[in-house]
Amino acid sequence: MGLLGGADKLLGENPSLFGVAAYAVLAGVVGTLLLVLFLGSVIPLSRSKDFVGWIIGFNTALSGYALLEKGVERIRYPRVAGVGAGILNVLISFGVLCALSLHFRGESLFVLRDLFLYLAIGAACGGMGGVLAVKYRRLKR
Repeated sequence: MGLLGGADKLLGENPSLFGVAAYAVLAGVVGTLLLVLFLGSVIPLSRSKDFVGWIIGFNTALSGYALLEKGVERIRYPRVAGVGAGILNVLISFGVLCALSLHFRGESLFVLRDLFLYLAIGAACGGMGGVLAVKYRRLKR
């Protein structure tokens, strides 16, 4: 069983590439949201914003790894796929976090500069997670 053990049960034996990608990205988004919400309950939201980059970095690496753990044989350019999973993870997470902060605080905690910073972090960490999955798969053989 892989890193995300529930993926085997949820996706089945031969899942589609779209299903694998959706599962990988949504696992990262849910992880980001849960960690940010937990952190927001422990420390003030204005302070927890400082840790969002680290949280996004971890979860985008997880998304890149999860995508390529199940679908590495069917993806022609694995590093690009990892980067894409990281970017998609950031875009969805950022949108949801902005919507939540607008709804609960009446103002956005994030600005456009934060989005570009998180996109750079997500692309780098998603690509690294993908590379790690490919190297782990080769090592296992």
